[in-house]
Amino acid sequence: MRLVFAIITFVAAAVLLAFGIGVRTAPEPVQKYDYAVESEGSAPLTIVDGSTLNALDGRQTMTVRGDGQIVAAYARRADVLAWVGSASYNEVAFRDADGEACTPDPSAPELCGLESIAHPGDELAVPDPYGADLWIEDFRDEGSLRMTETFPVDLTYVLASDGTAPAPAEIELAWPTPPPASREVSAWFIIAGAVLGVIGLVLLLGAVYRMRHKGGPKRRMPKVPKRPTIKSVRSPKAAAARAGAGVVILAIAAVGLGNAGTPAIAASTPQPTPTPGATEPGAAIPALDERQIRRIFERVRDTIGTADEGNDAALAATRVDGPALELKTADYALRAKDAGQIPSSPAIPQDGELALSLPQQVPADSDAWPRRLFLVAAQPQALEGGEPAPTATATPTPGPDGTVAPEPAVAVLPPVAMVLTQAGPRDAYKVEYLVALQADIPEVPATEDGTALLPPDSSLVSFPLAGVTPAYVDILTQDTASPVYDAFDIANDRFILGWGLAKQQAQQQNQAGQESPNNMAFATTAGDSPLIALATTEGGAIVTGTVRQLANVSPAEAGAKVIGQGDIQLLSGVERTERGYASTYVGQLLFYVPPLDSEGPIVVLGYAGGIVSSKEL
Repeated sequence: MRLVFAIITFVAAAVLLAFGIGVRTAPEPVQKYDYAVESEGSAPLTIVDGSTLNALDGRQTMTVRGDGQIVAAYARRADVLAWVGSASYNEVAFRDADGEACTPDPSAPELCGLESIAHPGDELAVPDPYGADLWIEDFRDEGSLRMTETFPVDLTYVLASDGTAPAPAEIELAWPTPPPASREVSAWFIIAGAVLGVIGLVLLLGAVYRMRHKGGPKRRMPKVPKRPTIKSVRSPKAAAARAGAGVVILAIAAVGLGNAGTPAIAASTPQPTPTPGATEPGAAIPALDERQIRRIFERVRDTIGTADEGNDAALAATRVDGPALELKTADYALRAKDAGQIPSSPAIPQDGELALSLPQQVPADSDAWPRRLFLVAAQPQALEGGEPAPTATATPTPGPDGTVAPEPAVAVLPPVAMVLTQAGPRDAYKVEYLVALQADIPEVPATEDGTALLPPDSSLVSFPLAGVTPAYVDILTQDTASPVYDAFDIANDRFILGWGLAKQQAQQQNQAGQESPNNMAFATTAGDSPLIALATTEGGAIVTGTVRQLANVSPAEAGAKVIGQGDIQLLSGVERTERGYASTYVGQLLFYVPPLDSEGPIVVLGYAGGIVSSKEL
């Protein structure tokens, strides 16, 4: 009887499951709540806030139509408004008859409708927003753009054409309607079928057990003299087949249950994945997420790589600034006259990977600028344990013949560290410092947490941040006589080999000992580039600094001439002179300053340096 009941139960379960799944998956006309608005005027931008897109439940669909190009981008509301700045813009929001904010009711659409609110401004044109570093995601199409997504409340869309023409006028927002009652009831049929399937499986297993261990079902057989009683033996294979059928039915039930609580949603393109959740007002959050950082790094790497190939200082200036641009510009000027010149600014490996990324933290509801980003890039060989050759040390003074012998090229480039700055919301992130690493980076916070920007007078570190570069300059000029000599890890520092007092004295002696002796004087000072200090995990700081060194070479005898060769001749354009040469060298430095309770020394993590100008005295 157990076997009979199991079969009946399985049949009933199959019927319930088939009915429930059939009702749920039956095609239905697409239904949705629609709201549309058409903007007027010539404002170049339109914004749609996350609260508007979440006015109704469900996955939102926004359709934008206009003439020509349409650009849609999103970021946090504070960042979007900072990018908009003083420009005229429209804001799409729900308003009632009195112009007050309201929540739409699909059953009474006349009480709360979608409106376009004009915000006059001083600018009637803005840059094309597509491709700006500020956006989490951006999209572009011609004529119309449709996006379906689940949009967080704390993000805001900005819509534009090309920044000059008026923003797209037609905007439509839509949400799916709740599923019909029949689809909700179908879930109960699926659940009931699944329950009966489980009961049937239990009965089936009980029947199989009884047949295998108790001789199967008993039947009364007529007694025939001298003949044994015939026993009914069920095949184990047949029992296993029935058990497998039960498992299949349960699998069908599980699929039905998985679909029971989720309405069918048609995918659309594009489907961005916004940053989930809302952020508490005033909370410190990273200014960039991993998608933005990777996109910025690829743009920087490609732009600088192209500029390096063509010695294009104008192109480099779109992604490089400060002391890094000063070195790049000098490199290009030298290589334009002599292609064999070894650049003093390290190259970003075109096959390099991001080994570390650390964005600056900013308040979630703040529009504070400038913003910083710290990156480390390395070739795969270096990340896999390849041993990069030491960074070439650019000697900031001419040799006996006025030239600097370049070091040989290396197969594996050293990892490079970059400190990038975004001056304002509409600006691109630019590399201010680009150095080759000579020491390991200390432990820093995770990318998704970001790091704080420390003030110059921070009391959290073992050495005053504002005094790090001046102290290092004092070591370059006084060597071991400097009172702060022991505060730095000089033993492992290669920068000092080409810029320190010992090197200066050796070159002065060399110039004085020539057949036509020359006088040589040095002046080393700290640069005036802004101090950037990023907090590490243990309370220390990664600190930037610049060093400027002026080297003057003049003849020691009246009527004698100084011969300028190599970099000096190329930059000054003078082969020999009776007055001499004044050459300026710039060094970029990246320091690690330990935390307050540490007794460790300050470490030069990386550097880059070389000649940037030379002229006749």
